[in-house]
Amino acid sequence: MNPRLHTLVFVGLCLAGVVAAVALTVREVGQTAPVALSVTETTRTADTTLVAVSVRNTTSTARCVSVRVAARDRAGHDLTAVTAVRALRLPAHAHRTVSAALTLTRRQYAEQLHGFYPSERPCASG
Repeated sequence: MNPRLHTLVFVGLCLAGVVAAVALTVREVGQTAPVALSVTETTRTADTTLVAVSVRNTTSTARCVSVRVAARDRAGHDLTAVTAVRALRLPAHAHRTVSAALTLTRRQYAEQLHGFYPSERPCASG
């Protein structure tokens, strides 16, 4: 191969790398959840656990969400679930903490509980 062909192959590989980097960046931005949820604290008293959930709006647009917390077993089945808040209004880039009280039997705590999992969905219109 002559030097000119080497140069063209090198430029082609560089262009392909740039296109792939831009495409992967756009894909990652598109997959970022508009509202991020995480369990920040759990406090158990007898058969009831108080679960604190951090709710963060990651966008520059105001959002309204309904937050639900579920106690799940290892297979992913809900042992119990409650709605922590039906309509939480979040301004752009806002952060709130909500709480939910979940009650399980002693056997569920001892043998089945794997963890507490929050979820959200947009507020019901109306």
